[in-house]
Amino acid sequence: MNQWPDVTHNKVETPQGTSHILICGPDDAPPLVLLHGRFTPSVSWTPMINELSQSYRIYAIDTIGEPGLSVSNGLPLRSAEDYVEWLSATLDGLQLDQIHIAAHSFSGWFATHFALSFPDRVKTLTLLDPAQVFAPFTLQWLSYCLIPYFFPTERNIHSFYNRMAQGKKVNSDILELIIIGMTSYRANKEEASLIPNSKLRNLSVPTQQLLASDTVVHRKQKAWKRAKKLTPHVQTVIIDECSHMIPDDQPEVAVNLILNFTLGNRVTKPIWK
Repeated sequence: MNQWPDVTHNKVETPQGTSHILICGPDDAPPLVLLHGRFTPSVSWTPMINELSQSYRIYAIDTIGEPGLSVSNGLPLRSAEDYVEWLSATLDGLQLDQIHIAAHSFSGWFATHFALSFPDRVKTLTLLDPAQVFAPFTLQWLSYCLIPYFFPTERNIHSFYNRMAQGKKVNSDILELIIIGMTSYRANKEEASLIPNSKLRNLSVPTQQLLASDTVVHRKQKAWKRAKKLTPHVQTVIIDECSHMIPDDQPEVAVNLILNFTLGNRVTKPIWK
């Protein structure tokens, strides 16, 4: 946490439990809500936080039901509607109305559901290699997940992370977070299901889909094509030399894309290589 600029800790009581939020950035800056991926709490945004907090008031929320400082002492999270209710209650407690959202991996799933339910509250939505939004999990990814899920030893988790990183340099701090999360915490909830076409056609919020060139979570070309087919409000960008762990692999690229998009600078066509 010593790399976060003047960070404060806040808690919000919700029907699902106590949400923990890391807050930093100028008080009068527009709010940007950061939602982390599975088994990696809000500190996983560390490589991007200094640059983002110069332009935005950052609210990095630990997802209830995941390893982190939020406490699951209320209603269980069993569906997309439950996550939407929890996030809405957390934002209400923070007195946040219209916000920008950047969500990584699994959080991209329920952030999209939130944007579908409350489009007037979301100015822009940036999805960093989102899970189960525009493309389903690959069989390869599911096979990678099986062993560390049922046998969460340090060795198995290290092997899982290396496969996910696809030859990229392993960040020891992020890896340690994942190991602690997977060995000490057992998520007890249903897995995200692919968002159907009927819902995605109603996505009206300006949305940016950042896909990792070397992702193994889904087929990036399928995610790009499905988004293009279903809604005109999604801009897709492929980040080169990047695994699923975008905040760690290409933080500067991701920061620039988020800043440009939230300021209204859209690319005229999807960037695809």
